[in-house]
Amino acid sequence: ENVSREVISPRPETFDRLDLEAGMMLLKGYRCIRCHPANQTMIDAVDDRSTLAPDLSLVKTRLRYEWLYDWILEPQDLAPGTMMPDSFPDRSGRENDSIAYEMMMAPENGDLRAWYEDHYSKEEMKRNLEDTDWVISRIRDYLWVFEAEDYFERFPWSSPEDGDSNPRTGLAR
Repeated sequence: ENVSREVISPRPETFDRLDLEAGMMLLKGYRCIRCHPANQTMIDAVDDRSTLAPDLSLVKTRLRYEWLYDWILEPQDLAPGTMMPDSFPDRSGRENDSIAYEMMMAPENGDLRAWYEDHYSKEEMKRNLEDTDWVISRIRDYLWVFEAEDYFERFPWSSPEDGDSNPRTGLAR
């Protein structure tokens, strides 16, 4: 019996629009763009390009959809020593295992929190953002359809001269 082992990735039109927007807000909240350039302007703004993480606009062409979930969850397990931070630390003994809710409650994330409050009840927002699977699935799906132009239309990128930059890469938040 000849069974194909080809993995079929989901088609972008099958994703729920609200889930994709939630993923965009999470990408902004986790500040992924600080290390991952998404256009040539960002790449050109960095003196030492060896500090850059892979370009997010290449995710769909370079990675497997199923693998991306595991990479977001535990990058150090898949590639020990990688510069990718562990954004979902072991939170044994805590009710929640995702820091996304705490992140969205931070004063600097008021605009992102307002988006969640506009689209979910407070209870649903808290439950979703504390659910690691929900958070990672939204980030993964958004990365799968990521278009830098759409992201920067929503969240304009400021230059490193604005002083709002990552000290490691020089990229603005």
